[in-house]
Amino acid sequence: MPRLRTAAAATLLVVPIVAGGFLLQAPPARANAALFQQVMSLVQTQFVDTLPTSAAYEKAARGLVHELNDPYSELLSPKQSEAFNRATGGRYGGTGMLLGEATSGKGAVVQRVFPNSPAEEAGVREGDHVLMVDTTSTQNLELTTGLSFYF
Repeated sequence: MPRLRTAAAATLLVVPIVAGGFLLQAPPARANAALFQQVMSLVQTQFVDTLPTSAAYEKAARGLVHELNDPYSELLSPKQSEAFNRATGGRYGGTGMLLGEATSGKGAVVQRVFPNSPAEEAGVREGDHVLMVDTTSTQNLELTTGLSFYF
């Protein structure tokens, strides 16, 4: 009889623990989608300014991409995407560094080196100056603000 009581007591303790584990799991995707729709609805009805639905979705998408914290991920508008494809011929290749104009007026300065990139593997560091690319001097190079300069 004591063995039966022990088994019954163990069952009474284990069942709630297992059931609680299922309840603590991440909510299903439908619940997350419903939460997103609720937030969108609140923004549409309670936000102080008027915000078109398309703008709200765009802001949500930009926020999602930003929160990935991935230096290689960027959300482009259709116009930006078209310009990027036109400039690169639809193919992208880069050295993995972001360049800016040098304050001294001599060439370009490396503002950022992306991890696991050819630039990082070659030993390029932030603050390095790029004086020439192949046989082309960067002395009078003007970089447009907001655009990346790719080699």
